[in-house]
Amino acid sequence: MDEIEEIRKKRFQYLHRLWEATGGDVHNRVGFLELGEQLGFDQNLTLKITDYLYHKGWARPCPGGGIVITYEGIEVIEEVLFDPKKRKIGFELPEDEVE
Repeated sequence: MDEIEEIRKKRFQYLHRLWEATGGDVHNRVGFLELGEQLGFDQNLTLKITDYLYHKGWARPCPGGGIVITYEGIEVIEEVLFDPKKRKIGFELPEDEVE
């Protein structure tokens, strides 16, 4: 897997974990660094990923180091999770989550 594919995979993993941690609710805030730690990402990688998600509009930062998923982020993750035909964005699910 090349470097670009690897970062795309990690972005999806982070967005997926954010969706799980918030229950897909735009009002539930979670710690952004803690999510990265759960995935085995260092702080630098977590910052790069969250910056990307913020600029795409899929997540937004909260005061005090929190992060929330946006409606756009929910739409992206749910399209990938529930409609395999829409996996056009290049994200891959872990094998145990593929329908």
